[in-house]
Amino acid sequence: VTVSVLYWREVTKPMRAPSVLLLLAVAVAVSAALVRAHDTPAAFMDPRDDATAAALEKVRRLAADARDAGVFGAATLRGSDDCTKCRDTAATVFGLIATDPALVAGILEGVLCKDRTTAAEASSTSSCKDVVKDIVDELSVLANKAIHGGFHLPQVLCNDILRKCSVPCCETPTTPEQVHLSIPTTRANEGYMAVSWATLEPTELSVVQYWPAFLDPHESTTALGTNFTYTHGGWIGVLHSATMSGLANDTMYAYRVGASHDGPWSPVYNFTTFPTVIGTPARPLRAIQIADMGCGENAKPTIAAIAERVARREVDVVFHPGDIGYDDGDEHVWDVFMRAIEPIAARVPYMTAPGNHELLWNFSAYKRRFPAMPSALPRTVGHFDDVAMFYELNIGPFSVFMLDSESVIDTAEITPMQSAWFADAAMAAAAANRPILTMTHRPMYCSSGASNCEEMAAFVREGIESTLNRAKVLLHTTGHLHEYERTLPINASGEAANAFASNATYVNPTAPTYIVNGAAGNPAGQNSFKTIRPWSVAHSLAVGYNVWSLSAGTDGGHVSIASAFVDSVSGQTIDAFTITRD
Repeated sequence: VTVSVLYWREVTKPMRAPSVLLLLAVAVAVSAALVRAHDTPAAFMDPRDDATAAALEKVRRLAADARDAGVFGAATLRGSDDCTKCRDTAATVFGLIATDPALVAGILEGVLCKDRTTAAEASSTSSCKDVVKDIVDELSVLANKAIHGGFHLPQVLCNDILRKCSVPCCETPTTPEQVHLSIPTTRANEGYMAVSWATLEPTELSVVQYWPAFLDPHESTTALGTNFTYTHGGWIGVLHSATMSGLANDTMYAYRVGASHDGPWSPVYNFTTFPTVIGTPARPLRAIQIADMGCGENAKPTIAAIAERVARREVDVVFHPGDIGYDDGDEHVWDVFMRAIEPIAARVPYMTAPGNHELLWNFSAYKRRFPAMPSALPRTVGHFDDVAMFYELNIGPFSVFMLDSESVIDTAEITPMQSAWFADAAMAAAAANRPILTMTHRPMYCSSGASNCEEMAAFVREGIESTLNRAKVLLHTTGHLHEYERTLPINASGEAANAFASNATYVNPTAPTYIVNGAAGNPAGQNSFKTIRPWSVAHSLAVGYNVWSLSAGTDGGHVSIASAFVDSVSGQTIDAFTITRD
């Protein structure tokens, strides 16, 4: 019944929203069939056609082999509390769906499609089998895409759907960890800095103590915060957020977060507030941009390189537009990631926008783990379902827009509401002569295949490209593709607007320049370039990050945006260019 209902929802939804639910439902059905097959193999089913009989015999053999190997017992997916067995069984089943759809179709046909004797009943059985085959063929493609895309399907099934596995966030009950800063207001120099962290168990309070680093800690100020949680993916823990206020410009502060006025406390960290002249020739804004990173072996050089720059006090802010931790249904990965970036994010604000690898459970984990970004829309503390995952951040004379290019079904999308908000906000910034930079996760112009660079890119262009050009945006930066690529300025017709040399300064460009930089070291490895477009002037498959130096006059004149793509391993600059505007 579940499969049938989800199928009809499937065929009536143009964007195939229930696909993942259908995949999970079929996985449960196949798992139950496997268990039943080795419980009562002789009486499992009574198929009347050779193909179904052969498929079911293969199932019986698979069940017996799995039983003998100890992969699962009869009650693994019915009532066992053994998380490991559940995940092993689920991995086997999803592997079957991905690699042997004929076998899976045979299982479901035997369960759902009864052979009949009359012509009408036989026609019904045939139609049922056709439907099952269509479903399974599509789900096989989806399962392959999910597995190769890094989604942890066994964890989703066993942790979230069947509730057989739990994922504790932390090793100790109330010691804070995963500490990270963010700027919670649109204007960065208003004297606020938010800090967020995690504990395993609820605490009496959520507290941050902070003081100018040159003073004694006994002269600290205390701010109380809020706490919240989520349970998707079997995650167990409490997230906290508090805001430091009344901060003076260009001052180093020390702070620590804790569970009560008496602790336990996190280590003491330092951060420095922006000077009043931030983003001007007297003191350029120094930023790092990364995307598609995670915390695996591929990402370690990037994390280490940025941490070193932060330790040398060379970084004011980090921008990470999407594909952040790569949890993909395994919430433990979020915890590992947040601990890995703590040497960076506990010392400089770590500003994010969502990517497709944050989409599970309607971006639930993302919204709660990064709860203190500026918001384009009013929001209620502790309420996350309607949070706008896009915002404007003004640092000195610059306006930076972090935009949301994602949908809950893993397609590119700029909603009409976001598009309208961005048009109003960007045009207001342009009217104030503020230099504008924008970021989305998904690219608008790139050279890595039709799906990402034509079909999906068109959705993003439809939502924001007109505004980018009308507001005279200078630089639009994205991730999603695991590579680095830089373009010439590109006009709304998709053509190079200016014939600058590839290594030259872009002087007074008449259209935005586009950078794809999803090269920070994601678990899947780097992409490959397909057809290099005429406007593409720099491209690399190295693992790396962008280093920006931004300056402009206080009136928005004499703008300089210097960008360098740096190899995370060697530290060498692979590409560098500058945009200037008088």
